[in-house]
Amino acid sequence: MAIFLSILKILLIVILSIIGFALLIVLLVLLCPFRYKVGGEMYEDFAVDASVRWLFIKVLADFTKEKGFIMKLKVFGIPFFSSDKEKKEKKSKKSTDSKKDKDSKKQDKTDSGDSAEITETSGASDTAATETSDTSNITAATESSDTSNITAVSESSDTTDTSDNDKKEDTSIEGDDSSQKESFSVKINRAIDTITEKKDMILTKKDHIEQFLDRPYTIRTIERVKKALISILKMMAPKKGKGYLHIGLNDPADTGELLGMVSPFYWLYERWLTIDPDFNKKVLEGDLHIKGRLILIVIVIPAVRIYFSRDFKKTYALMKKI
Repeated sequence: MAIFLSILKILLIVILSIIGFALLIVLLVLLCPFRYKVGGEMYEDFAVDASVRWLFIKVLADFTKEKGFIMKLKVFGIPFFSSDKEKKEKKSKKSTDSKKDKDSKKQDKTDSGDSAEITETSGASDTAATETSDTSNITAATESSDTSNITAVSESSDTTDTSDNDKKEDTSIEGDDSSQKESFSVKINRAIDTITEKKDMILTKKDHIEQFLDRPYTIRTIERVKKALISILKMMAPKKGKGYLHIGLNDPADTGELLGMVSPFYWLYERWLTIDPDFNKKVLEGDLHIKGRLILIVIVIPAVRIYFSRDFKKTYALMKKI
């Protein structure tokens, strides 16, 4: 009995330790923030660098005109992946392949020189062969003149037969043209029918979507989703940073419209970004350096609330029917 109880204790300790370890991982994922940094400059040159860190994992990304896009992965400060190394390896492979191609071309040139010497020796034997071929051509010409007279008589008899066949082919071509016209009209009618069917389908779907959006539970779910997105954007907004943007388009009216489109989001960038519009010339330059963080629990909690609500279940069931 004591042995059985000791085995149960060991099993319970193992199970509880596994559950505790799983809960620790879940809490770390939900509560430990993802920290990000973004920096960039755009004056004469264009360069961007970004990094995302979570616990002991760090992802780095750089982009420049000269080097292109480079991505790196570090765990506990130890590099595990670098796209720059892969690019260097590809370049080294290309260089080795080009060297092999050059060596093969040199070998081909040497082989062609040897073949030229062989052709010179074979030229003497070819002259002797041509002399014998001249005598054979003279005899063949006399025989061909006799056969040509015979074939001329047979061709005159064949022309009468071909004229009858041409008349039959003309009648068959007229029948084919009528069948092609009928098939073309059938294709046009089918195309018109498919277009009308698609038009009816689009109109019916439009009606279903309008009815779906007018339902009260769909309106409530959309409002909840909007509130959740606003809270997530506030959480993701940069907490520290400095930014300057000098922008101008070809037409001053276009720059004014662009400012009008950006102004509703002023609450997101008021702390770290200053926009300098230029109404006289086309300009796009500036620099940006921001820091921020994101905690997954801010996304998970409202998502779970929305998912288990009655309104969302009704809207999801109605969405499947559309």
